[in-house]
Amino acid sequence: MRIRTLTFLLPLIPVACQPDATHGSLPTPILHDSAGIRIVGNPRPPEGSRLWQVGPEWTVSIGDREGDDPYLLHQVMDAMRLPDGRIVVANGGDGELRVFDGSGTHVATWGGRGEGPDEFEYLSLVEPWPGDSIIA
Repeated sequence: MRIRTLTFLLPLIPVACQPDATHGSLPTPILHDSAGIRIVGNPRPPEGSRLWQVGPEWTVSIGDREGDDPYLLHQVMDAMRLPDGRIVVANGGDGELRVFDGSGTHVATWGGRGEGPDEFEYLSLVEPWPGDSIIA
């Protein structure tokens, strides 16, 4: 029985391994060599393409060089967007999780540097956790 199954499936392997016809329309990378450095440029996908692309405009900007403390970030290691649209930034320099709304306005600060409850010795990441929790 195994030999019959194998002989039936063997002719189908070349058909299954052929490239999809839609992949022929993918943009191909452009390689440039300048002073011995390889640079790869990817052309813009065609309009209406289902390929993922980043828009030319920022959707939100968080942080500043001067201004109020919550916007002065130092040693940012990670950030994440919560399901409700808020953005949590792991500000490692102060050991704080800074929370901003979807437009970049500061709404809360959690934690701080230290060894006690709700404090961090070294804050490097923030990730989703089961339920409505996060882990840092």
